[in-house]
Amino acid sequence: MKDLSPIYANIYNKGERLIPGVTHDISELIRHRSTYIFFRKMIELDIESEKCIKPIRIVDLGCGVGHGCYTLSEIPNSQIVGVDISPESLEYAERYYSRPNISYQLVNLSDYISKLPEFDYVVSRHVFEHIPNGLEVALSIKCRNRILFEVPYNEPDGNPHHILLGIHEEDFSAFPSAELYFQSLDGIIYDLPNKPLNPNGIICVYGRPDRKKISETSMTFPLQGWLPEDKEFRQLIQHHKELLQKHKNLQHEHQSLQHDYQSLQHDYQSLQQSRAVVFAQKLSKYPRLMRLASAGFDSLAWIWRLLRGA
Repeated sequence: MKDLSPIYANIYNKGERLIPGVTHDISELIRHRSTYIFFRKMIELDIESEKCIKPIRIVDLGCGVGHGCYTLSEIPNSQIVGVDISPESLEYAERYYSRPNISYQLVNLSDYISKLPEFDYVVSRHVFEHIPNGLEVALSIKCRNRILFEVPYNEPDGNPHHILLGIHEEDFSAFPSAELYFQSLDGIIYDLPNKPLNPNGIICVYGRPDRKKISETSMTFPLQGWLPEDKEFRQLIQHHKELLQKHKNLQHEHQSLQHDYQSLQHDYQSLQQSRAVVFAQKLSKYPRLMRLASAGFDSLAWIWRLLRGA
């Protein structure tokens, strides 16, 4: 992608991470936001059905710049932990997607999952396809209530960042009491009976066997995708665009200053050279003075050699 600073380019990682309002098109933002809204609604339904009043701890594995954590943080009495391997992403998250109930941690995901502290909910979007045996890793996760994650559906070969390809429904047969959902390219989420023709992603929801299934709740499908009408989110996107423009302006100003500095250096060097030429030309008009100067230099050289030999 053109016109990205080195830091933004590291976050973007050739398309693997979204920076809302900076990278990708609006359709990609809609899909991301729709997934996290689905996660949030599901957790809120659990809280409502159990009349839970204790703090709810949620971890977002591979949180990127934190926009998903920001959405989840709207859950009442929630504590959100976002983890990622990218320090630039987490720095961005701390700056633009920070709330009192959100914390971010820099971790190696494979190591972190193997020692994962117990959370009430574990969520993740398009992360496990980057991990060898990613679905087995997801299956090994323990939590108090539910695990909700999305991976690409039936992705063909071609993305060098993705290890798991061609994921279908049968790949989740080992997940206990799993419910599968599908997201279309326009962000709409479907249940299995209404599965779209060519899903973009497949969402797995599983957890304690005694948990009420989503199909038994008030949630209905297809679930409409998020539309960019959220005032606060649009303000954040606009803010990011303004920051990007300021960054571009600073880059241009820096380049202009560099050009001016190089021009000054060239002028100074030319001036020094012209002064030396003028001095030599003036000195050539006085041959006797030049002979004296030459003799003086020769004498100094002779004295120096004598002292070194002493």
